[in-house]
Amino acid sequence: LAHQILNLGPYGKDNPLPLLWIRGVKLHKIQRLKEKHLKFLIGKCEALWWNAAEHFHRLQKGSFDVVGRLEIDRYRRRNRLRFFIEDVKES
Repeated sequence: LAHQILNLGPYGKDNPLPLLWIRGVKLHKIQRLKEKHLKFLIGKCEALWWNAAEHFHRLQKGSFDVVGRLEIDRYRRRNRLRFFIEDVKES
């Protein structure tokens, strides 16, 4: 799925990556990053939510609907599939 979405590019200002809505997921291995951001797993995919540390405690239990963009993160010359979160709500 990720490769099919990414092959629809090129993406940029006039053609942004599509937002994906994933419903009823459980979040695993939730961590704070630099006391500002959150990192967690959705299945086997790593997810990052910038400036969302205040949501840390409420995400510990339950299932959630998440909205975000699936991207290849090329940080430090390593290609990783990551889901960049825009918003989360309880299912």
